[in-house]
Amino acid sequence: MGEQPETGIIDFNLVDGEQRGLAITVALATMIFFAVSIFASSGSVIEDPTVSSTLRFTAQTIVMFVSFGVFFILWLPPKERKSVQIIFIAVGFLSTGFLTFANIMTCAEQLNIVESAEAPVGSFFHMMSGITMTGTLLIAAYIPSHRRVVRNESNLLLLGSLTYTAIVVTMAALFGSAFPSLCPHDANVDATRMIIEFVMIGALFVAMAKYYAIGRSTHDRTFSYLACAAFLGTYIHIAFTIHKNPYDGYSLLSTLFTIASFVLVFVALFSTSVIQPYDRLKKAQKHAERRRMEAEAATVKAQTYLDFLGHDIVNMISPVMNRAEIILQSQYSPEEDKEEARKIVEQVQKAASLIVNLGRLSRTDRIDVNGLGAVDLRALLTNLVRTRRETHHAMDLRVDVRIPDDPDIRVLGGSVAEEIIAEIFDNAIKHSRKKSTSITISVFPEKNNKNKAFWIVEVLDDGLGIPDHTKSALNITSSDLEKRFTRGVASSLTIMFLIAERIGGRIRIEDRVPGDYTQGTRVVITLPMAPEQAHTDA
Repeated sequence: MGEQPETGIIDFNLVDGEQRGLAITVALATMIFFAVSIFASSGSVIEDPTVSSTLRFTAQTIVMFVSFGVFFILWLPPKERKSVQIIFIAVGFLSTGFLTFANIMTCAEQLNIVESAEAPVGSFFHMMSGITMTGTLLIAAYIPSHRRVVRNESNLLLLGSLTYTAIVVTMAALFGSAFPSLCPHDANVDATRMIIEFVMIGALFVAMAKYYAIGRSTHDRTFSYLACAAFLGTYIHIAFTIHKNPYDGYSLLSTLFTIASFVLVFVALFSTSVIQPYDRLKKAQKHAERRRMEAEAATVKAQTYLDFLGHDIVNMISPVMNRAEIILQSQYSPEEDKEEARKIVEQVQKAASLIVNLGRLSRTDRIDVNGLGAVDLRALLTNLVRTRRETHHAMDLRVDVRIPDDPDIRVLGGSVAEEIIAEIFDNAIKHSRKKSTSITISVFPEKNNKNKAFWIVEVLDDGLGIPDHTKSALNITSSDLEKRFTRGVASSLTIMFLIAERIGGRIRIEDRVPGDYTQGTRVVITLPMAPEQAHTDA
C-alpha cells in the first residue's frame, strides 16, 4: 500500500465535512466581499439611518451574548483540568462581551459621527472589542493545546481578564474622546486608524494560518471553525478600513461578517466542550458494549470447553471408579488391595467434586439475580433433613431445627439458595468423621444498617472444625479471590461464598466454641428476604 497523503484543515478534494465547510466559508466570504465592492462606491446601501442603527444594535447584541455564551460554555462545565488555550479564549471573550455591552450603552453617541468631529466613547469601546477578540484568537493560537491548568490557575486568568476590562473602561472614561481617528465610521481616515486596522488584519491572518497548521496536524474540527472565524475577521477589518460612512456596503458587510465570525467561534468552542465529549462518550459506550459482547462470547466459549472437558474426564475416571469398587466388593481381594482401592475411590471422588465445583464457578457470574424466585425455608429444611437421614442411615444423625412460628419464611434465591444451604449442611455431615453427629440449624430474621431485611440460617456442628488459617482465607470478600481458593475442605465452600454474594447475601465461618476450632464449626448464612415478605415485615 502506498503512503496516504497528509490531509490538512483545508482540503480542496473535499474529503470530509469540516474541510468542505471551511472551503465553502472562504469562497463565499471572498465572493460576497468582492460583490459588495462592485457597488459599494455607488452610494449608500441603506438609505434609512434607523435601519442601519437597528442592524448595528442587533449585531452588537448578538456579539455580546455570543461572547458571554463562549465563556459560560467553557468555564461552567465540571471543574476538571482544561487546556490553557480553552480557558484563555473563554476569559478573552468574557472581556469582549463586557466591552460590547459598554459599546451598546454608549453607541447613541456614534450614530451621527459623519457630521461630528468629536470621537464618541462608544466608538472607542467598539474598537477595543475588535482588538480584544483579535488578540484573544492570536494569543490562543500560540498556546499549546495539550497544556492543562487546574481551577485555581484558571481563576488567575479570569482575574487578569477582569483587570484588563477595568483598565479599558477607565481609559475610555478618561481618554476616549481624544481619539477621533479611532472611530470606525469616521470619514476622515488618518494614519493612526490605518495602522491599528492593518495590525489587526495582520494578526487575524497570522491566527488563521496558525489554526490551519494546528488543524492540519490534529484533524480537530474546532480549529476549522476558529480558522474560519479568523478569516472572516480579516475581512471585517478590511471593510472597516475601506468604508466611508455608516450606510455603505462595506459597513453592512463588516456588520454581517462580525456576527458570522463570533458565531463560528461559538460553534468551535461548543464543539470542543459539548459535541466532542459527547462523541467520545458515545464511542466509549460502543467500545464498552463491544467488549461486553466479546466477554460474553468468551464466557460461552469457555463454558463450552469446560463442559466438554468435564464430560471427557468423567468418561475417563468412571472405569477407574468401577474397577476400584469391584475390588472393594470382592471377597477374594486382599486387604492391601482393598486399602489401595479405597484411596483410588477417594481421589476419584475428589476429581468428580472438582469438576462439579468448576462448573458451579463458571456459572456464578451468569446467575440472573432478577430472575430468581423465592424459596420456603421451612419446607426446604424439613425436606433436607429427611433426605439426608435416608442417605446416611448408617450414621446416628441428630438434627435440631429451630424455626420461628412465622407462617411465611421465604428467602430470595430459588434453587441457588437451596444449593447453598444444602452444601453447607452436607459439609457438616461429610466432615464429622463420627458415627454420631449432632447438627443444630437456627433460623431468625435480621436487618442491616440500611434497613434491608434478611433471614439468617445458622448451622452448628460438632465435627472436626476448620483451622483458623482456612477460616481467614474463606472469610475474605470476592475482591480477593486468589486468597480465598484453598485446598481440601474449602473447595466447595469457596464456590458457595461466591454464589451467596452474587444473590446479595453472605456466608461467615466461625468456631462453634470461640477460640477452639476442634469443637466444631458455626456457619452463618445470610440470605435476603423475599421482596413481598420484606415489605410486609417493614
